[in-house]
Amino acid sequence: MAKKIPRRAKPTAKQAKPAPRIPQRPVPRAAAAGSAGPPVDPKQSFPVVGAGASAGGLEAFTAFLSHLPSDPGMAFVLIQHLDPSQPSQLTELLSKATRMPVLEVSAGTQVEINHVYVIAPGVSLSISGGRLLAEPRGPGRQLPIDSFLRSLAQDKGSNAIGIVLSGTASDGTLGLKAIKAEGGITFVQDPSSAKFDGMPRSAVAAGVADFVLTPADIAKRLVRLAEHPYVLQKPEQPDDAAQLAEFDLNKALHLLRTVSGNDFTHYKQATIHRRIHRRMVLHAYEKLSDYVTYLQENPPEVRALADDLLICVTSFFREPGVYEVLARKVFPAILKDRSPEDAIRIWVPGCATGEEAYSLAICLTEFLESSGTIPPIRIFATDVSETALEKARSARYPLPALVDMSPSRLKRFFVKTNGDYQIHKSIRETCIFAKQNIAKDPPFHNLDLISCCNVLIYFGTVLQRKALSIFHYALRPNGFLLLGPSESVSALPDAFLPLDKKVKLYTKQARTHLNFQFAAAESLAAKESGEPAGENVRVASDVEKAAERMLLAQYAPVGVIVDNALNVVHVRGDTSPYLQLASGEPTYNLLRMAREGLVVGLRAAFLKARQTKTAVSQQVRVKQNGHFKDVVVKVIPINGSSGAPAVHFLVLFEEVQPSAPAGLTLSPGGEQPSEVKSARVAGASRRESTRLRQELAATREYLQSIIEEQEASTEELKSANEEAQAGNEELETAKEELQSANEELNTVNEELKNRNVALVEANTDLSNVMTSINVPLVVVSKDLKIRHFTQAMAPMLNLIDADVGRSLSDLRPNIAVPGLPDLLRSVITGAAPRPREVRGPEGRWYSLEALPYRGPDNKIDGALIALLDIDAAKLARDYEEAVVRAVQQPLLILRKDLKVIRANEAFYQTFKISKQETETRLLYDLGNGQWNIPELREALENVLPHRREFRNLEIDHNFEGIGRRILLLSGSEIQQPPPYGQTILLAIEDITERTEQRRDLPAKESAGPGL
Repeated sequence: MAKKIPRRAKPTAKQAKPAPRIPQRPVPRAAAAGSAGPPVDPKQSFPVVGAGASAGGLEAFTAFLSHLPSDPGMAFVLIQHLDPSQPSQLTELLSKATRMPVLEVSAGTQVEINHVYVIAPGVSLSISGGRLLAEPRGPGRQLPIDSFLRSLAQDKGSNAIGIVLSGTASDGTLGLKAIKAEGGITFVQDPSSAKFDGMPRSAVAAGVADFVLTPADIAKRLVRLAEHPYVLQKPEQPDDAAQLAEFDLNKALHLLRTVSGNDFTHYKQATIHRRIHRRMVLHAYEKLSDYVTYLQENPPEVRALADDLLICVTSFFREPGVYEVLARKVFPAILKDRSPEDAIRIWVPGCATGEEAYSLAICLTEFLESSGTIPPIRIFATDVSETALEKARSARYPLPALVDMSPSRLKRFFVKTNGDYQIHKSIRETCIFAKQNIAKDPPFHNLDLISCCNVLIYFGTVLQRKALSIFHYALRPNGFLLLGPSESVSALPDAFLPLDKKVKLYTKQARTHLNFQFAAAESLAAKESGEPAGENVRVASDVEKAAERMLLAQYAPVGVIVDNALNVVHVRGDTSPYLQLASGEPTYNLLRMAREGLVVGLRAAFLKARQTKTAVSQQVRVKQNGHFKDVVVKVIPINGSSGAPAVHFLVLFEEVQPSAPAGLTLSPGGEQPSEVKSARVAGASRRESTRLRQELAATREYLQSIIEEQEASTEELKSANEEAQAGNEELETAKEELQSANEELNTVNEELKNRNVALVEANTDLSNVMTSINVPLVVVSKDLKIRHFTQAMAPMLNLIDADVGRSLSDLRPNIAVPGLPDLLRSVITGAAPRPREVRGPEGRWYSLEALPYRGPDNKIDGALIALLDIDAAKLARDYEEAVVRAVQQPLLILRKDLKVIRANEAFYQTFKISKQETETRLLYDLGNGQWNIPELREALENVLPHRREFRNLEIDHNFEGIGRRILLLSGSEIQQPPPYGQTILLAIEDITERTEQRRDLPAKESAGPGL
């Protein structure tokens, strides 16, 4: 419900003339009352401006609204920090600054164009579907500006405009960041013009401001923006297609690639168009070609456009349900069967400013501590923005960035430094930040989890497929992939299996592929060529003995022993009738040494023996001395003593002896009859025919074996080729792994370089401070060893440069400090430091202060000894005490709060009071309140602050124990050295007797001389 403020009454003639009326601009048709047509998408309707302010906001709001016309073409929602217990007058006051209707929102209200809406006290505003929603503000610290601007960014998209005006702290910074990420426009009041500059400075420092202007200039700029074609008609409408010419767009992408080094070609076109249009609106360009020309002439604008495209929106524990699933399903699976030395490896591509990486580190640390096993953690967080990485490495975040962090985690994992909160060192050391482009740089490898949330939504299909392929390669078998709520693996569906569809958690799917291993045996080509695969191998003694026994069993025919490749390894007997060295390069291959006629039968017998693993005999004809002889070749497999399969063969050669045909006789004259000759010729013919048939069958068998071996050779060559291809793939994989390892080393090296630079700077600053400061200082460790000291401390403790690293207990200082080591140990253990007064070697007085020395994690890591020169104060105090003791009149020295510092002996004797009852007590409480005198109160509390002193204040008062006294008091302010500062000296003179005498004198005179 909105409370409408009535318009102001028209000014009378006596009133000042109103400002001239600004010409009215027609309301867009979509917003006109009673207009017909389809419903308007809130993101495509008029812009909505969200403006936030805190202290000094009324003045800023008034200046802003007073410079707006009555029809700016947008709606305004003003958020200010208001007291929930008090009614607000903000609406009435702001209605005087604008002619637009001003309404206070305390319940649901539909936003209308050219209206101003003001938050009501005690509520929190949000916007959804173009409707303002008000909810009662909850307990605890609230950030109403951030809350509303975030909802505005989500609801209105690029039609959202955010403004941060005067105020303290940093509310509004994160809201502007969300608006800028959605393509909206952001304004921040110039800090120099703000009554309170905390909120503006926070937004400017975060880099989320498009414009930094005064409230009046913000209003003027808004009016100009409202007239831009892309504000009246968004890029998604058809008219924009003609303006976003492909040629100009390609030129813009080329400039981005050249200047920034990042290729945005395969980003989603809608994202690119929206971001380019946003920059065109900021610079008031209506044509893309004009804006491209501006890009060509201004490289900084190209970088600004690239930063806009590299959307950086993240927060701690952004999706709490995701981390619950990780702790329940992923972390236990990662930890299962893992050795304590095996590091858990996680990759966070697109880490932005580091919140997601640190959230994972915190969640994983909590899980590991509860499980009792704490292996090393390595979280690689990468991004293409060096600016974002620098913020991530610093690990410093303002309090609004930790709004979703539980108090227990905030207390445990963060350390407050200079108003911000820094991640604890133990968490920072688990995260390594490096610049990396996942589209072209080598990935990490052997990862347990990849968390890539809200990165793929900005990629096109080509880039999504490439990124998912890289993630698949980088993960271990059964590794996990976590995506954002609007992302999926649809570009590469076969690579991952869904583990939890609600939180978009996937596990790696092992793709089917052949794993080949390199063989150690000789290739078939080496076997067929007859070349030895290596040096001649001697037969083992047991093989020789087995061959000897076989030869004896066969009447010791000549022969040779060959290996599996037909290379001769041993010779028995004279084999020259069957074997000879061939011309050319010497070789031991049996087939190349065989004489003519042996090759076919010898090869066939060998192949059959090797195949059947039994002895094979083959009759062949060998050519000797120009004639052929029949020879039986026997090939016998040889088994070693171990019974292993045969790898050697015994080849024996046996000559066939010729025999005469049976039943043939000679005639008495020694000649054979014609019948015998005919029979002899016929028998020879039959034998020759039989031999030829045998040779033909052997040749056929030989040719068949050649064909089979050729086919086998072809298959083996194919297998060898596949093995070679598999080997190449493995080499490529090994290369990628080496590249990944190199990338990790480069990342670690870069991190170490950054830390070294920071360490050198810190050491330089410390050295300069220790060298230039003229205060005696010494820093000792927990074991009281000297770490640093200033030159002014050297004569005090009798130090030289070589004493660094020595224990303070080993020194003989030139100043007397009893129990100095015990004092330092008590400070290190947490005792409250108490200063001591010591005297230096030259006689000057110093205040020795021992303070705890704290490390980076705010833990006590030693102690700091400082000697402060108090010689002047000491002398002044001694002089003051001497003066006080010497004065015979009662004196009091009071603090500014009228508590007694000290009194002299005359005061104690005169007023019969002890020292213990006086010092450190309030003056009015002394002597049971007898010093609570109205005249004295008036002098001390009213006179002194204005005149700095009062004199001769006469007081007549009855004091307990001493009776009635007439006192003359004088007081004066005295500035003393620390620790006392401003004091009051109160001098008291007892004039009782003198006053009584003066009063008695007139009485005596009036009595006359006769008395």
